[in-house]
Amino acid sequence: MTQENALGVATVFACVNKIAQTISCLPFQVYRRLPGGGREPAADHPLYSILHDEPNPEMTSVDFRTAMQSNLTLRRNAIALIVRDGYGRVAELWPVESIDYQLRRDAVTKRLVYTIAGKEHGPEDVLHLRTATFNGTVGLDAMTQAREAIALAIALQDNAARFFSNASRPGGFLEYPGALKDEELTRLRASFEQSYKGTENAYKVAILEHGMKFVASQGNNEQAQFNESRIFQAKEIARIFGVPQHKVGILDNATFSNIEHQSIEWVSDSLLPIVTAWESSCNMRLLTKEERVTYFVKLNLQGLLRADIKTRFEAYGIGRQWGWLCPDEIRELEDQNPLPGDLGKIYLVPGNMVPAENAKNLGAAKP
Repeated sequence: MTQENALGVATVFACVNKIAQTISCLPFQVYRRLPGGGREPAADHPLYSILHDEPNPEMTSVDFRTAMQSNLTLRRNAIALIVRDGYGRVAELWPVESIDYQLRRDAVTKRLVYTIAGKEHGPEDVLHLRTATFNGTVGLDAMTQAREAIALAIALQDNAARFFSNASRPGGFLEYPGALKDEELTRLRASFEQSYKGTENAYKVAILEHGMKFVASQGNNEQAQFNESRIFQAKEIARIFGVPQHKVGILDNATFSNIEHQSIEWVSDSLLPIVTAWESSCNMRLLTKEERVTYFVKLNLQGLLRADIKTRFEAYGIGRQWGWLCPDEIRELEDQNPLPGDLGKIYLVPGNMVPAENAKNLGAAKP
């Protein structure tokens, strides 16, 4: 089982591609914690432009995350070499293919050692993302853990290719009343296949000599439940990668009455663990302990959780009515600029509502 032939299975490629594309499109920023609570983008931090715009001179942030997430999805491990400047700050991030590094634990120091391009690096020089791990060091390789399911899908796919390369007709047998020598048998098989095998030779008239007969085999894909097997394997692979079936084009049992809830489950059940792995690893390796007091890295999933416009506006109305949303906050959620001046910073509360402690005082004042 290799990475190349695994990606040759349409469902595997669709799962890897769907997760990588989704992660690569999320806002990826460094934030600063505010003294009174809350946060703001820390665009002045050197790491901000590296994660948000240009991890290295050859890649955009989208390219970098696509490469890393593809390795993480398929191999359950993603490695990036951290290049630092003369002050020890992160200057560049370079993704490393999963087959281009080796990982071992030093017998003396007990520290992890990464060998990349023949050079050894400590864990502080490597951004290592991992999911589904037993030892906290190496993620469980999806191609190893799911090799039987993927191999069966490859076998079914190869069977389909061979079936249709023979014009969707099964093979068969040549019957001969006498006996043939080995060289005659070899020549006969080669001659027959050359003349009649393949779609380009379909429907040609076969000419058989000396009482020879052609008997077609009785097996066919329908009797072997071939289509059902391929559909089942596609569902099995989607289940392994944690991708909802409708996200990879499996719609045979799909209903669209609850598609919003399915999208929320896609985010909370499939993407959230991946995003958490990204955030925790980046915070640990790309920020110093001192910086982590003030700064943190975040992949924002909020955009994927947005409901339809009617539901969103109803929710905004409730928040505005009950006083915990102001117009500028609502406009920010809708990617709009603030209102001029301080017009958008005004909070409203219902006139018949007062704090509980004031309600006690009002009750005590009644005769």
